[in-house]
Amino acid sequence: MSLDSLKKEPFESSLSAKDYNSGKSARNVGEIFKTSDGSYCKVLGRESTRKVLITFIGENGGAEAFVGADKLKSGSVKNPLAPSVFGVGYLGLSGRGKLTDKAAYVTWKSMIQRGYSPAYLRSRPTYRGVTVCDEWKDFSCFVEWYENADNAGRAGFELDKDITSPGERQYNPNTASFIPYEINSLFVGCSRRVSGAGLPAGVYQNRKGYKAVIARYGNYEYLGAFKTAEEAFLEYKSAREEYVLNVAKEHANDLKDKTLNSLLSFKQHKHHIELAGVKIPCTAWMNQGVAS
Repeated sequence: MSLDSLKKEPFESSLSAKDYNSGKSARNVGEIFKTSDGSYCKVLGRESTRKVLITFIGENGGAEAFVGADKLKSGSVKNPLAPSVFGVGYLGLSGRGKLTDKAAYVTWKSMIQRGYSPAYLRSRPTYRGVTVCDEWKDFSCFVEWYENADNAGRAGFELDKDITSPGERQYNPNTASFIPYEINSLFVGCSRRVSGAGLPAGVYQNRKGYKAVIARYGNYEYLGAFKTAEEAFLEYKSAREEYVLNVAKEHANDLKDKTLNSLLSFKQHKHHIELAGVKIPCTAWMNQGVAS
C-alpha cells in the first residue's frame, strides 16, 4: 500500500461519483456522497423530501448548502471552495458579492487564465510569472471588489494591474483598476515589432539609412527616413510622447488622478520607457502583458 493511499481519508475513493453514490439514500443523515468535481459531502439534515442540507468535507471542505436530493445522488453538486478554474480559482461563498454577475465572472476567469492556463501561457509566453493574489482566487471576493470598482462592466474598459504601479506582476485590489482599451493598449507599440534588433525603439535600418515607425491608434505609421539611428529615434521619441499625452488627455475624465499622472509622466527612451519615475525595458514591459 502506498504512502499516499494511507494519507487518504476513509471516505475517499477512485470510483466515479455515480458509482460511489449508487445505493445510497439522501435521507440518511451522515451519509457521504461524491460529486463530479471530486469533492465529498456529508448529509447534515433534511429540509424536505427533495432538499437536504450538506457540508463539504475533506480537502477544500467547510461549505454548507441546501441541495436537491436528486442532484446529490447524481453527483452534480459542486463544491464552491474547490479550485475548479484553471486549478486555482473557485467560486467561494455567497454573501460577499453577486455570484451570478456574468460580466464579473468573465473578467475574473480571464484574469485567472492569464496566470494559470498552460494552453494560454504556451500561446502567450509573455504572461509567464503573472499571478493573482490569494484573495482574488476566490470569485466571491473578486466580485465584491468588482461591484464597487469604477468603470467595472463599462463598454470599452479593461482590467489593468500595472499602469499605476509599473513592474507589478500580480493582480490585486491595491493596484488593479478598469481603464479604457486605448489606454491599456498604449504600450503594445513598445515591442520589437516597431524596432529593429539592437536599434532604439521605433527604429529600423534599411539600405538607405534608417526609418522611424510608430504604432498609433491601432496602426503602424511611417514617420520618415533618416541618415542616423539617433535622428530616427528622436523623431520617434517626440511622436511617441506626444501620442501618449494626447490619449491621456482624451480620456482624462475617465481616469483616476494616479492613473492620469502616471501617463502624463511618460518618457520614451531608446531601450526603455519611464512611468511614474520607474524605468522599464521595452521587452520587460511586454513580458508583463500590458494589455491586461
